[in-house]
Amino acid sequence: MPIESSLMALLSIVLAYSCIRLLRRRANPFSIIFVATVLIVLLATGPLFGYNFPGLQELRSWIAQVPAVGGARGILLGVALGTIITGLRVIMGVDRPYRG
Repeated sequence: MPIESSLMALLSIVLAYSCIRLLRRRANPFSIIFVATVLIVLLATGPLFGYNFPGLQELRSWIAQVPAVGGARGILLGVALGTIITGLRVIMGVDRPYRG
């Protein structure tokens, strides 16, 4: 439990700092969506002064399940395609990792 709480504290500081830097550089709709998502996740993670906001836990779990899983699948698909392309280049002799 102490590791989880210290990592959550570190995450909240890093997210708050990145929100401030993002809004200073450019304030476009995507940065505002990022700030709103950060606020939802941070408010739904723990109770604020002993008060749980109704509905935030469900919204947080939806954010963690739907868009985050979609992004993770996209990253895995990109890694798989890159690995296949690199393997084909090595097999065909276009890319030689060892010049010999």
